[in-house]
Amino acid sequence: MFLLRQCFHANRAEGKAEGEALALQTLLRKRFGALPPDVLAMIANASLEQIDAWLEQVRDTRSLDDLFGPTTH
Repeated sequence: MFLLRQCFHANRAEGKAEGEALALQTLLRKRFGALPPDVLAMIANASLEQIDAWLEQVRDTRSLDDLFGPTTH
């Protein structure tokens, strides 16, 4: 039962991270247009905490570089 509970919580956290990553991508596309592959990769590989931080900053950022630093786009 303990292992099943651990799997449930891990899947739930993963689902939350995926949902927040999609929300971040949507917000960024509305502000900046199509997202370059390197930005999409950064979002896909980010922790939930990092995604949350980007979501907090997205409203006030002026460019993708301001939010993610210099990228290869």
